[in-house]
Amino acid sequence: MSPTGSTPHQPQEHWRSDRGASDTSHAELMHRVVKRDLPCVGCGYDLKGISPEGVCPECGLGVTRTLRYVVDPAASEIVPLRQGYWLAVILVLVPALMVTATIILWIPHLEFAVASYRGIIQPITDNQWTVWKGVAGFIGIISGILTFGLQNPTGQRIRRSYQSGLWMARLGLMFWGCIIIIMAVYDGTHGTWRSSLYDREKIDLFRSVLRMSSHLALVLAVIGFSPVFRFLALRSLYHRVSQISRQGFLAMGVALAIAVAGDTLWIITGSIQMRAIQEGIGVPLIVDKLSLYSSMLVLVGSGMLTLALLNSLIDALRLALKINRPRYSLDEIIE
Repeated sequence: MSPTGSTPHQPQEHWRSDRGASDTSHAELMHRVVKRDLPCVGCGYDLKGISPEGVCPECGLGVTRTLRYVVDPAASEIVPLRQGYWLAVILVLVPALMVTATIILWIPHLEFAVASYRGIIQPITDNQWTVWKGVAGFIGIISGILTFGLQNPTGQRIRRSYQSGLWMARLGLMFWGCIIIIMAVYDGTHGTWRSSLYDREKIDLFRSVLRMSSHLALVLAVIGFSPVFRFLALRSLYHRVSQISRQGFLAMGVALAIAVAGDTLWIITGSIQMRAIQEGIGVPLIVDKLSLYSSMLVLVGSGMLTLALLNSLIDALRLALKINRPRYSLDEIIE
């Protein structure tokens, strides 16, 4: 959930230190050459044996540009990752599975919208979709189990914020999957299925609580993944010297807040309706308006969350490609 995951890492300070590491005095660099295989970042030409003050014979790009790309001032300070490629796979798989589960959950709603547009007022419930909803829940649980592969990425003692965040994210994903499975079973036995969010005649409070609980479980996952991705991103020179924003996590937070607000309003609407029925009075007109507003909030929040998950998948892929790139100090590159 990427990661998912854009995280800030004091880019300006690291950029200055990176420049300081590579911008050694001209007099010193003139008597030194690249001592290891070093592909030019412009064309891939091997710069071994060329002075840092020179240029690439193939494309003319300054050697210092390549040095700034590969030389990491913190290379000797940051503990490398164990099994970095396996960690990269997990970073991509977790948001990919969540995006898949989200798409599965959207399909019944999209079919309901198409049926309503065609004038079918009461679409026939198909239990096939409740089965697929259960599959989405299992996918969520699997994504939580996969996070055990991130438990100890360096083989050494990890900061407490990383461990607590990882457990929070793991529990959030697993709770989300379990709640979705419970909703699938409930829909299959009670016929609530896809139109539950639009049926203003009979608001199902229990199912509304389940839906809000699923959103709160995702809130737990988003909060937990923040320190996890921050820690892993520190292992990537690219993510330390580049300007990285918090838009991914903020977008997820805003989307979930909107969806939870819609769920809360829907539960309040159902409570008003139920009290009116128990007292034998007519259902207030405000119920119809509140139910419409709550439906819109849930749909908008869920749509924004889906887009945020897609963005986190892209960010996780970028991070996965960078965390395994070798990091060198200047002395390891030139002599």
